[in-house]
Amino acid sequence: MLGQIIKTSESDWQVRYERILPHPIHDVWTTITHPDLMQYWFTDIDMDFREGGTIKIYFRDQDKTLSTATILNIQAPNQFSYNWEGEQAVWDLVQIDSATTQLTLTYSKLSTEMVKRVPAGWHALLDRLDATLNGQRMRYPFGAEQDNAVLQQLQVRYANQLSEQYPDQESGKSVVLEKVFDAAPGKIWKALTDKGEMRKWYFDLSDFRAEPGFQFSFPGQGAKGEQYMHRCEVLEAVPERRLRYSWAYDGHRGYSVLTFLLKPEGGGTRLRLTHRGLETFPDGPDFQRESFQAGWTELITKHLDIYLKEN
Repeated sequence: MLGQIIKTSESDWQVRYERILPHPIHDVWTTITHPDLMQYWFTDIDMDFREGGTIKIYFRDQDKTLSTATILNIQAPNQFSYNWEGEQAVWDLVQIDSATTQLTLTYSKLSTEMVKRVPAGWHALLDRLDATLNGQRMRYPFGAEQDNAVLQQLQVRYANQLSEQYPDQESGKSVVLEKVFDAAPGKIWKALTDKGEMRKWYFDLSDFRAEPGFQFSFPGQGAKGEQYMHRCEVLEAVPERRLRYSWAYDGHRGYSVLTFLLKPEGGGTRLRLTHRGLETFPDGPDFQRESFQAGWTELITKHLDIYLKEN
């Protein structure tokens, strides 16, 4: 489950994560506050564990970057907070029962630029925290994971959340198209989700189901005849309202998310297509934003329009 991005003022943001962990509260407390365990889910840490004490955070990049934080509050085993170079982390633990803990992490005082980068990182760290609690002992290259596929996927998913909640934060690297069709939402939904109808205007899919978790693939061709195999997974499907699936390619790095939003308008339907995460793809001409923009424009404004008028 994604954390929740919240705009707290014109230039300040926070992200709030909640996890239910099947572990006693003292085990969770120890794992988030002891450097010998933090090295597995976070990074190498030196800590003067007292209010006002300093936390030295060592990145595992080539330069072995050092960053520092100041402890603000310690209330064992329920709250631990610190200021990290102007940003603030507050860990709250609540014991649900002797073997279960609710963890809430609120990471705040983020700038508009940092809210586009930070949420995915903390999400990944919380996943690693869970793995550490389950006994895994793995040291990750904190601060040197630019090509990490899992982080790329999380970045795109959080970009989706940010842009849909706050449209003014839409990345200039995304493709966004809108068109009002003289057709009911149900008819457009069928065009987007019925494999037989999709073949008439979209791609030649062997199968498709508008069910979260359903995976599908289909071939495609580049501008110079290059062959690509698309790999996709349905992430969300709300009939006649919203369809979202991932979009990637066999043998090529990158991960993106395609979203169709349907909204009744007048006697027809406004369709909004958003394709985010294009910056994670390679630099070749077929992966440029302009290529996707041209392709989606032709599919939506021409092929889908003709299909709806003829069917």
